[in-house]
Amino acid sequence: MTNNGNDIQAYNLSVIDESGDDFTTTNQTITYYVSDGDSEFEPGGDDGNALSFTTATNDLGKDLTYFVVIERDIPTGLNDEDRDDLTLLAETLEPSTAGASAGDAVVADADNENSISGAAENVLADGAGTSNDSANDGDHSATSAYVAASADLTAVKAVAIFAEDDTGCSTISGPATGTDKYAIPGACVEYTITVANAGGTEATSLKVNDVLPGEIKFVAASASGFTGGSFANPSLPTTLSDCGSVSCAINFEGATLAGGSDATPTVGVITIRALIK
Repeated sequence: MTNNGNDIQAYNLSVIDESGDDFTTTNQTITYYVSDGDSEFEPGGDDGNALSFTTATNDLGKDLTYFVVIERDIPTGLNDEDRDDLTLLAETLEPSTAGASAGDAVVADADNENSISGAAENVLADGAGTSNDSANDGDHSATSAYVAASADLTAVKAVAIFAEDDTGCSTISGPATGTDKYAIPGACVEYTITVANAGGTEATSLKVNDVLPGEIKFVAASASGFTGGSFANPSLPTTLSDCGSVSCAINFEGATLAGGSDATPTVGVITIRALIK
């Protein structure tokens, strides 16, 4: 919220809960911060600590800005992309006055002609923000929304024969290619675990766990499409570990998968290579 006038003003702040949306937030708190003059919101840093709003803000100098924060509780049981539309309405007040709207009445002289009162006059020249205010009335408003966003994960495991021998088995560079290949002793088998996020927000602290069958020897594993993450707890089996003699647990954890949509989910892939005994 910026004072675009040419004098100091205070402001009354109110929130309008718009109709026609999907849910209603509750338990409102309004705070505001004094901007240090740049366009970055830096609460607790360059923009100082939060100031509590009651009936009026502190005085705001011309061309200066307050960052206004509306905090509310969001109910449970929402669907992805459900929204609650809110409009913040700022009413211009006289400096240090909690309740007197700015703007002077027009004074008539003895000849019933308009004149000034002998003091500086407040001329309201604001535009209209939303349907909740009008031009030149000392109010301005803007609408935003709380939008429910959740991760929506699916995981699918597939298997293919990468090669009929160990050629290139330890170098993971993509899915199996070429003509028909057979699951014969010594062939390189490739497992892929594809994790897709169709939700509107990122999935964090992901953990993907798989245990390989005893008929193979582990060769290598890699991950792509995720941010962060590692093969840990336990770490990967050593190369050519006999999964019939030791547990070949593949555990990938601590990863983040960015949000996507039903039409274009974000995909991460775990690729595992092994040799058939």
